[in-house]
Amino acid sequence: MLVRKQLLIPNWLEDYVKDKAKASKQSEGEIFRALACLGLNYLFSLVGRDINMDISQRATNLANHVKDGSAPEEEEIRLFLDDLYFETRKMTEEYLSDAK
Repeated sequence: MLVRKQLLIPNWLEDYVKDKAKASKQSEGEIFRALACLGLNYLFSLVGRDINMDISQRATNLANHVKDGSAPEEEEIRLFLDDLYFETRKMTEEYLSDAK
């Protein structure tokens, strides 16, 4: 389920998100959600959470497109985002249940 929130962001972040949204043909909201999930995953790794995400191959494929300047297919991006959201939700729910 998605919840609508209003968020104040710096101009440089808005510029980055707009650029990535345009390049990937995703909405700005999708880019923000992906950045939030990636940030959470990084935070979990810093606090010693065992991260067992099964998205590394999809992420590597997308990174290779960035490196060689080619555009990934929209379906490739969609599959990565679906996996990212699922795995992040799973880790966050585990973290929150452990905190109780």
